[in-house]
Amino acid sequence: MIAIGDIRAQCRLGDDITDEDAYLKVLLQAAIRHVEVRIQKTLVPLSDWDPAAEGAETSQPITDDLRLAVLFLIGHWYGNREAVVVGEAANTVPLTFDALIQSYLPTIIG
Repeated sequence: MIAIGDIRAQCRLGDDITDEDAYLKVLLQAAIRHVEVRIQKTLVPLSDWDPAAEGAETSQPITDDLRLAVLFLIGHWYGNREAVVVGEAANTVPLTFDALIQSYLPTIIG
């Protein structure tokens, strides 16, 4: 769905730095699950998505903005491996992530 080379680039790792690949793959799966939970749909590759297929209403093709949201999360988690950073000002980093997925969030009626 997202190539390991793209993930390395997001984390500013060269293609020759492969010793973090297993960790990057774990981050990829976690980021995909995070997006799926937030939008309440299963992400599928755009090439595999069929809007007429049974169950299509519960799936979402991974568009460029969702792909970027996943990469943003991976980059953030890769660079911030601890829950608390001592000596740094507190920031709400996921603002870009929220903006990228906003239009995919389910509408609450009622």
